[in-house]
Amino acid sequence: MKNNQSNPVVWFEIYVQNMERARKFYETV
Repeated sequence: MKNNQSNPVVWFEIYVQNMERARKFYETV
């Protein structure tokens, strides 16, 4: 089994989660 780091789906999920957190952060600032 290859490492999940090479899985684009995992990267996409991490990217979306980071965007959600960043959006909430900027809304509170």
